[in-house]
Amino acid sequence: MSLAVARIKLGLERELRLGNLEARRDWGFAGDYVRAMHLMLTQDEPRGLRGGHRRHPASVEELVELAFSLADLDWQEHVVCDHRVSSGRPT
Repeated sequence: MSLAVARIKLGLERELRLGNLEARRDWGFAGDYVRAMHLMLTQDEPRGLRGGHRRHPASVEELVELAFSLADLDWQEHVVCDHRVSSGRPT
């Protein structure tokens, strides 16, 4: 998504086609979670630590809004909802 937003900002693309904007995902990077788990398990003393994840997965629309706002763009002018586009995963 960030590449598409950058290409739109540079005028190389006009639109981003996405499927279900209501789909919710955990957008975290698995490597970060593994590192956090390792750090928690290797502490000398148990502590109340928590990984840096959200309690509720974010929707595709929330991520789109954030990405376009960081580029000073109105996502609604560039995102085309095409329900034929799918990740193949259930929402």
